[in-house]
Amino acid sequence: MVNTLPAETPASFVNILGFHYAVIETDAKGAPTKYKPISHVRGSQEIKVDLDTEVIENWGDGEVQEMAVSTGKAKLDFQAFAIPLAQRAELLGMEIDSDGNVIRRRTLNPPNVGVIFAKEKANGDLEVVALTRGMFSGGGHDGKTSEEKKAFGNQSVGAEFSSRFSDEIAEVNRLVKKGDTAGLNKIYQLVFGYDAPTTAIPWNTVVTEPSTLPAG
Repeated sequence: MVNTLPAETPASFVNILGFHYAVIETDAKGAPTKYKPISHVRGSQEIKVDLDTEVIENWGDGEVQEMAVSTGKAKLDFQAFAIPLAQRAELLGMEIDSDGNVIRRRTLNPPNVGVIFAKEKANGDLEVVALTRGMFSGGGHDGKTSEEKKAFGNQSVGAEFSSRFSDEIAEVNRLVKKGDTAGLNKIYQLVFGYDAPTTAIPWNTVVTEPSTLPAG
């Protein structure tokens, strides 16, 4: 296989940005996965992805003849300074009634979604991470009274991701050089079928929110 990766300049990661998700509309063998329009969650503070892996050994003549690594689910923890109520309701499978009430029933049915976010390097390059199919959970409540010295809060949700049915792709990563919007579009097109929204492009000076969800 020919290595077509761009030359990478060593640089530390200094930021996370551009957390976007899209709800899966259809996902079946023999046809491309179709996603609904992309939504942006502003104010990413911390993202952690843990991957379950297992080394599989094939023994013969009393010794290991071959080895392979089996990957399981990826667990994602996401923290932002504020996740709008409408987006939490969508991600967690809660209902929004005609009067604007968000209702959690005993059994939730969160949608399957894909997510994309970026880790920004000190030189402005991005390492973009995409997880193709997963489901969010969590999203409880906490709070405290206002004090003389204010302390800012945050909100967290978790999710588990596996591979989508259409092509068995579970995760996609891409190095995007600073200013390379075409390169950023390529990973968005591969995963979501859309170009990257302006909210995913840190070198843009004008940002337009892609989400049509009501304000939280």
